Amino acid sequence: MAVVEQQAETSDAVTVLDAVELGRTPWLSALQPWSANDDAIVRQALQDVDMLHLQKRAWHTLSGGERQRVH
Repeated sequence: MAVVEQQAETSDAVTVLDAVELGRTPWLSALQPWSANDDAIVRQALQDVDMLHLQKRAWHTLSGGERQRVH
């Protein structure tokens, strides 16, 4: 079981794409640059949860349900 807060706020200008890209961090080594494969994985993850169309949207504008899907 996991808990995803619906109203976790950030003052940073984070987009949906930024949030999903952060999820790739554990799979990157310290010296490994971001690759086209990483872009493809992030894009597929957004497609899988039907959020690709919101990738440029600011995190703070998402509804609670949309935030859960992005997480």
